[in-house]
Amino acid sequence: MGALANKQKVTLTLNKDIYKRTRELVDNLPGKPSVSSLVDDLLDQFVTTMQPAFREVLFSKEAAVQAEALKRVHGELVTLMGLELAGTIRVVEVNSKKEESGT
Repeated sequence: MGALANKQKVTLTLNKDIYKRTRELVDNLPGKPSVSSLVDDLLDQFVTTMQPAFREVLFSKEAAVQAEALKRVHGELVTLMGLELAGTIRVVEVNSKKEESGT
């Protein structure tokens, strides 16, 4: 019950094609994560990254300040995605080398 005690059950309505492509993707990932865990991770990253910028946007009435805050967050998101991709590539390369060497 421990892990489930910290979970909130929700219902999402997703585009069928997006769900199908997501399901195909996660089914082929190492460790076979669930779509639910993927959505949970994505929402966590979204809130963590966007919350400071949204505070700035909400507190400012100036369009230029709002635009700058959103541009900065977009840049941060792109950087984070690149770092995630690089980390994933490293894990795949390490695992491939282990498989090739038989360890």
